[in-house]
Amino acid sequence: MNTAVTVVAGAALGPRPLLATYAYFLAFIAQGMVGAVLAPTLPGLVAQTGAPLSAISLLFAMRALGGLAGAAQGGRLYDRLPGHPVMALALLAAAVLMALLPLAYGLWFLVALVTLLGSATGVLNLGGNTLLAWVQRERLAPYMNALHFCFGLGAFLSPLLVAGLMGPGGDSALALWVLALLLLPVAGLLLWIPSPASLARQGSGGEVAVD
Repeated sequence: MNTAVTVVAGAALGPRPLLATYAYFLAFIAQGMVGAVLAPTLPGLVAQTGAPLSAISLLFAMRALGGLAGAAQGGRLYDRLPGHPVMALALLAAAVLMALLPLAYGLWFLVALVTLLGSATGVLNLGGNTLLAWVQRERLAPYMNALHFCFGLGAFLSPLLVAGLMGPGGDSALALWVLALLLLPVAGLLLWIPSPASLARQGSGGEVAVD
């Protein structure tokens, strides 16, 4: 069932689209935190796998490859499914994968987890950019700038949180588990807010349809 929210030129989009915009900001803070968590936890990951540092560097390449794959496949998901559940699922997947990282005692299991984590963030990144454009339309520019500021904010906060949670023992498990838990409320918020319709399904005459 669709509810049409009529947009008067220069007027606000209404409470739900604005709430959705704030949810995308939170999702990009979360994405920035996930993206920046690998570097400060790298010593702990090296220690638990027993692999040389040169082999661990493969993680960064595979995370990037996973991100490309996630972005490539995510477009189909957002065209065919309501966007907010897709973003929420990506956040939940990222939370589970982060929680599993301290339990990966083999190099290739760790590589697989990091690759899938990159895919989840790729889907999330595509969704935030795409759905924000569907919601804000001609008012997009300042919101898009704020969205990517939020990503940078999350990337800035992540190493600080990791450093504070690792403690003197240098155990990264607690840091990864706490950061994983922080993703869950954002996923819940996205599931609660109705998803915007794609531009192809939005009504004419300046209407924004919300599923």
